[in-house]
Amino acid sequence: MVEAFQNVVMRLALCGLGVSLAVMALRSRPVRDAFARMLEIWRGLTTFGRFAVCSFLLVGILVGGDKINSVGSLPPQMMA
Repeated sequence: MVEAFQNVVMRLALCGLGVSLAVMALRSRPVRDAFARMLEIWRGLTTFGRFAVCSFLLVGILVGGDKINSVGSLPPQMMA
């Protein structure tokens, strides 16, 4: 139970850090310009194009999450 609580607290802390970094980044001009350009591209996409982008991101997140979680579960290696 304590491990689950620590896991939730750690995830909330990481989300807070991510939001803080995003807010700081959006205050800089180059990042705002890049974000505005991406938003312009997004608005120009068709419905199928938006679906394709979202599907690609979802698959990337799921596959990346599996690889990240599996790193900690590797068996310890014997020292020679």
